[in-house]
Amino acid sequence: MGESVLAQLIAPQNNCCHLCERLLHSHELYLCEDCLQDIYRSRIMFPERKIRLNDALVVYSACWYEKRVRSLIQDIKYHHDPFLAEIAGYVLGEVFVEQNILQHEYPLVIPVPTHAKRLEERGYNQAELIAKVFARTAMLDMDANLVERTRFTGSQVKRNRNERLQAMKDAFQPLGSLEGRQIILVDDVLTTGATITACAEALMKGGASSVTGFTVCRA
Repeated sequence: MGESVLAQLIAPQNNCCHLCERLLHSHELYLCEDCLQDIYRSRIMFPERKIRLNDALVVYSACWYEKRVRSLIQDIKYHHDPFLAEIAGYVLGEVFVEQNILQHEYPLVIPVPTHAKRLEERGYNQAELIAKVFARTAMLDMDANLVERTRFTGSQVKRNRNERLQAMKDAFQPLGSLEGRQIILVDDVLTTGATITACAEALMKGGASSVTGFTVCRA
């Protein structure tokens, strides 16, 4: 059912799959059937999709960072294909709906912000694009203006966990009051957890009563 709904979300932009570049058949839209199925095969099953980073932060991830999912994220981030965020956000939203997470609450969705320098380079924040579709799928409100990234940390790819944690220390700042709000914090990839942990700490300092992380994939 998820795949058929997802297909309806996607509008064709050309006659090739945007992940593998194979020529699309007449019934395929934007992604070929093989790539779409690979994304669903990479999904993390419960309870593995849930991981606790510290006493205050649990993170749910929809997929493993492998195969087509890796291509999906890389194309969103580095190849300036933000439309693929529609797919990522929908798949992540399915996790929230399926698990009935926070089922009796009405949390606010917040994307992990990117620094202004990176935003200028890329033209968009991929986490915000993903969060918009996630919020729509989960029928929740989203606000991207309640926390900001105040320090540019550069690429984290070659840093180990301790180096990443140190680099991200005090890199985020809350904007306005979050008093008593339950927050769902959305990002694209969970690697060491340094970025989402630092952002969650800033939200808690801003008054949030709880923060739960959601990422499209886990490396």
